[in-house]
Amino acid sequence: MVAAAKKDGVTLTGSGGRTYEQQVALRKQNCANWQTTPSSNCSPETAKAGNSMHEKGLASDINNISKSGGGKTYNWLAKNAKTYG
Repeated sequence: MVAAAKKDGVTLTGSGGRTYEQQVALRKQNCANWQTTPSSNCSPETAKAGNSMHEKGLASDINNISKSGGGKTYNWLAKNAKTYG
């Protein structure tokens, strides 16, 4: 997907897979009490280690996209992301 976007003049930046240890580190960074705080109460929302879609290889974060939509990256993803699951 990154290569296809680049071919169309869009640079995707972000992160993908994480280890259990990396997820624990994110929880410690984003949650008041990293062991018991519900994911939705973390800022930003952060899954408990062992439950993250990033750990399972089923999610990735794209950094250079506006949450409100619009823009070249958003438009490319809206059109093409389904091709990549």
